[in-house]
Amino acid sequence: MRAARVYRAACDREYAAVLEALAAASGRSADDAQGCGCTVTLTFNADGRAVEVLLTQRQFITVSATDFASRLGAEIVSADAEHIRLRR
Repeated sequence: MRAARVYRAACDREYAAVLEALAAASGRSADDAQGCGCTVTLTFNADGRAVEVLLTQRQFITVSATDFASRLGAEIVSADAEHIRLRR
């Protein structure tokens, strides 16, 4: 049970880091970024680290793929007007 809590806490920290990077890259506050209507899909490894991030953008928020990747220490797998896929 403890291992599950530790894993969940690690996943929560990764999610918070992604939201913080999204906010910074978009010039919005963390609360605005969380409520921006974007979809963030994270793929975690066994340690609870987000190893893949998929951001689906909406019209009212635009994020630079390069800036977003840089803030997360990730590489861009693909990017277009709607989706940014990163790998760490």
